[in-house]
Amino acid sequence: MREWILVLVLCAACTAGHEEAAVSETVEVELPELKKLDFGEDFVLTDQNNAAFDSRSLRGRVVLLFFGFTTCPDACPTTLSRLSLALDMLGEDRDRVRIVWVTVDPERDTPARTKAYLEYWQMPVIGLTGTREEIDDVAGNYGVYHKRSEEETEAGYLVDHTTLVYLIDPEGSLRYLSQPHDEPAVLAGLIRKVLDGA
Repeated sequence: MREWILVLVLCAACTAGHEEAAVSETVEVELPELKKLDFGEDFVLTDQNNAAFDSRSLRGRVVLLFFGFTTCPDACPTTLSRLSLALDMLGEDRDRVRIVWVTVDPERDTPARTKAYLEYWQMPVIGLTGTREEIDDVAGNYGVYHKRSEEETEAGYLVDHTTLVYLIDPEGSLRYLSQPHDEPAVLAGLIRKVLDGA
């Protein structure tokens, strides 16, 4: 069963070189169903500050988990932008949410490189890397496909990978697999539902 939710969006219009006052607009979005999915599990990897990170430390918060790499030309920047917009819609509740990014390219994505990449987005993101074996283990537990591509760019090789965002509730249960076409308002609505105990 799908549900509908009204999301309040704040819009600021710029005309003739000056900003008008922010106005509010109510948007109605259809929310997909939340379920408890029986895959994915806790893990320990290395964060962008080169410290051990245990996913169990995020109990009590909603987690948005996704997999990518720092030289990804399209899917990863698009996903980060979408998550940033979703967080902005949550207002004060954004502090109850954590974004976790796991590289699928640990050979290049060192903690330092990961930190520099994620700082560009100016939002709190936990960036994780590890050995190839560790990354493959975590990716496998979440059903993430990833494979080095034959395609080369100026930045080097690409990695084909799953582009889902995994919504995990405060108890650590996987509740929803967000597709790239999910609008930020849908993600924000689902996060609110989980925060409300759905």
